[in-house]
Amino acid sequence: MPGLLVAYPGPNNSMDPSLFPRSMSILGHEGVYEADEQHQLGFGVGRITGSPLGHSHCDNGRAVVTWVYGAIYPRHSSSGHNALGYEESKSARYACDQYAQAGLKFVDQLNGEFNLVLWDKGQNSLIIANDRYGMRPWYVLRLGAGFVLSPEVKGLLPFIEPSPKLDLEILVGFLAFNKIRLADRTLIEGISVLPPSSLWVIDLGSGRIERQRYWQFRYSDCMTAEPISDQVIDALVDCYREVMARRSQVRSNRRVGISLSGGLDSRSMVAALLPDQRSTMSAHTYGLIDSDEVQLARQVAESAGIQQYLYPLGADDYVANAQVSARLSDELDIFVQGCQDQWLRQARDRIDVLMTGIDLDVTLGGIYVDSEVLKATDDRDLLDLLKRKNSVFPESDLKQLLSHGLWTIVGNAPYNLVLDLLANLPQDTPAAKYDLFINQFSMRRIIMLRYALIRFHLETASPMYDYDFMEIIQAIPTSQRAGHRAFIPFLRRLSEILAAIPYQRTMLPATAPREFWLQSINLERQREQLYLDIWRETQGKAFIPYRRYYTNFDEWLRMNSAWIRLTDDLLQNKRAMLYQLGLVRPEYVTECIRQHRTGQKSRRQQIICLMSLELYLREYFT
Repeated sequence: MPGLLVAYPGPNNSMDPSLFPRSMSILGHEGVYEADEQHQLGFGVGRITGSPLGHSHCDNGRAVVTWVYGAIYPRHSSSGHNALGYEESKSARYACDQYAQAGLKFVDQLNGEFNLVLWDKGQNSLIIANDRYGMRPWYVLRLGAGFVLSPEVKGLLPFIEPSPKLDLEILVGFLAFNKIRLADRTLIEGISVLPPSSLWVIDLGSGRIERQRYWQFRYSDCMTAEPISDQVIDALVDCYREVMARRSQVRSNRRVGISLSGGLDSRSMVAALLPDQRSTMSAHTYGLIDSDEVQLARQVAESAGIQQYLYPLGADDYVANAQVSARLSDELDIFVQGCQDQWLRQARDRIDVLMTGIDLDVTLGGIYVDSEVLKATDDRDLLDLLKRKNSVFPESDLKQLLSHGLWTIVGNAPYNLVLDLLANLPQDTPAAKYDLFINQFSMRRIIMLRYALIRFHLETASPMYDYDFMEIIQAIPTSQRAGHRAFIPFLRRLSEILAAIPYQRTMLPATAPREFWLQSINLERQREQLYLDIWRETQGKAFIPYRRYYTNFDEWLRMNSAWIRLTDDLLQNKRAMLYQLGLVRPEYVTECIRQHRTGQKSRRQQIICLMSLELYLREYFT
């Protein structure tokens, strides 16, 4: 991935001079990228660039040098700046100016998605910082008294001797929860992800490193029954329109597009644009063209009058790109990632920047705060909810899946780790704590990673995590974010026309009363189950494809020949790494596959989880 590589071996320590170039070469992905900055005055900085997008560099001539990967925008409250005339290419200059004025408090004036390195020659110090939400992954390896930071895990491998080791506790946590990553650890022992809101100050003379979190994400704990006010909705709409205008006009010669699905997040971006802004942008949709999700996206584009490009992707495309996913994905969101590479190669001929909707459903929509979560009373309740709602292999199945040796070593350690993480979250009410847990350990670690792959081809702009917009959301009572209570009036105020188009999760429009949404979701589940029952009872002679989403892994794993071959190669092969490393029981995996292929029981999540892990192990441990 593009980004910044930073190496600091510590005071009076030398680093093998071949390691930094080797790391740059790995990150360069066969020559696609090149490094154009490197300093050897006690530290190294390398910029991994695929295009002029995303990077900026400033030497202010007053003994301060800054490197920025990403985009920094002035806060809305900043005086003397024209928000709509600001260019992200000047991000490093802006950071330099703020540092000159405010010292270490300069990070409070930065707004955007960025990783930053600042070298103060006069103070002989190095400053490392990222944005409030950690939107651009930066992987960390401790190096004696120093460290290495890399935009990809693979960039750190040359610094690990003799070879990487699996973090077994995190591996079992992945099998248990799949879409949740515990703490800031990765599957490779000793490598972690830089926490959001990090500020490191390194004294290059003494080697002293001061690490702090300069800001803390926190939702409102208020559980009032009073509906959200019109004034708050107005503030959300006004701020969001301004943010969208800013992100869409970062530079006059940039071609900006919107990633448009059948969901509400991407629709809100289109709705926030004024008609003249829509005419200068384009919408981009990928997946099964005959799916409800893609067709709903088409309706949105047509109703909004925005040009749309469709990228057909089917079952075979995901198989063909599986290894691409493994190579580019550090967090095992593999099969979703793979085909993005395919359509993005086409999209980059049309756009330079992709506006992405990073789950406004989760923050403003409160999608995880349902009636059960609202009734939770303590951390034990939350752990039970996480195990029931977010587990891939339930605890009883996990014990059967894992080899005896691994279960003996790790056992319940991941569940204990979840309790520790819950205990340390800065929320007073269980519902808000549960929501923050999902945000910190699923959203930031999984969903945001998908945008790292986009940046392999295009630059991204993510308006939904604008600081000022998020501050309004965070102040809304948790009880009024829950179940789209605030989201529905927000979307309707943006555009009643677009709100009236059905939403793929419920297949109802946002204009339908919210109390009917759950019934509709249940009806959709029954319809999918009905099609599966018909297929099973007729032994495959009567097949009705279910086309609600842009993919259908459930069907593909049962019926598509390419998927069946890939599954057998990855999971029914004695040479599979899962078995060579003694991690799981092959007989249990075989039974999962049999149950799924016969329609006896859906095992899609478990099979995809194991296939992703096997691809990852082959990429890193062979």
